[in-house]
Amino acid sequence: MLVFSAATFYFFDPPLIGRTDLAEYWGSAKLFVAGVNPYDESALRVIQSDPQIPLIGVRMWNPPAVLGVVAWLAFTPFPIATALWFALGIVSYVGAVIMLERWAGLRTTRTPLLLLCVLSSAPLVDALFYGQIAPLLLLGFCGALAFENTNPRRAGVCLALTLLKPHLLFLPYLMLGLGCISASKTRLLMSAFVTAALVIFVLPLFWQPQIYSMYLEAFAAPPLNWRTPTLGSLLQGLSGIDTLLVRSLPALIAAGLLLARFPGGLTLNSAAMLSWVVPLSLVAAPYGWSYDQLLLLPSTFFLVRRGREIGGFQGWWIQISPLAANLLALGISGISEMHHTIFYPVIFLLAGCLAQIRKGEGAELK
Repeated sequence: MLVFSAATFYFFDPPLIGRTDLAEYWGSAKLFVAGVNPYDESALRVIQSDPQIPLIGVRMWNPPAVLGVVAWLAFTPFPIATALWFALGIVSYVGAVIMLERWAGLRTTRTPLLLLCVLSSAPLVDALFYGQIAPLLLLGFCGALAFENTNPRRAGVCLALTLLKPHLLFLPYLMLGLGCISASKTRLLMSAFVTAALVIFVLPLFWQPQIYSMYLEAFAAPPLNWRTPTLGSLLQGLSGIDTLLVRSLPALIAAGLLLARFPGGLTLNSAAMLSWVVPLSLVAAPYGWSYDQLLLLPSTFFLVRRGREIGGFQGWWIQISPLAANLLALGISGISEMHHTIFYPVIFLLAGCLAQIRKGEGAELK
């Protein structure tokens, strides 16, 4: 897979591979370690003036919690950081697949359709090409799924890794929070999740006590003009109203609908969580990009397994949906803008609804 990825990216644009968004993490890490505001665009321009960096003045919008994860980049030259970050993305993805195989009871080497889905992942291509942090989020999410039934505390710690981009899985967090009321297993998971979250969010304060005021100052003028593959961005474009409230309106509606439908919450392994909640969370979030859709890989395993269980024409459509979404996204890559991939989570959402027609929506994937 590593050779396949390297060969594929070689035929794209080698000077850009893995560097565009990595420049944000690398530059911010250097400023953070030096005691300078990591969200300062003028300071970033100086740091990113290296001719090997494709973009200058690119600012990171992640919360300060991410600095504890990327701080090590400050001690490596940018070319070496690029190679290490690319390798870390591949290793994280392979590790996530291994955990999903054990979790779902499916071997990719013995399930050709699933193997094609894993190898043709369009979000992975984007994540590696741009140098994004999405593979690390996926690894944490898959770890939470794998350990929920056997070690809820470990699952909660893994899930905390997804808080590096806390807006993406806001609906699963909501459902798990409600699930604490009735499920002791979920309470253990969420207690570990909150504890780990406090650690990763407090850790940067020991190095820069003013880091959160710096972040809030930067986020006082959010990038409302970004066209992202989300319903909020689509609504903003159709209405012509450029406000954060408009971008957040689909998220508020989705949260209200789920609160009405599942007042007692859901477990992480529930069929409803993987077929409805996760895809809906990604498409309803105020911000999100095509590489963030990598978090739908667990839903891919779920749909392939559920389709095999259902069988027939309905089961075939459920199984083929993730592959169709990947091939379609790869097909338009390079000839369209990223916001056009809004169809990707929608396909998963429709396939998930089809998978629930004959199966109980509260069932868990053991």
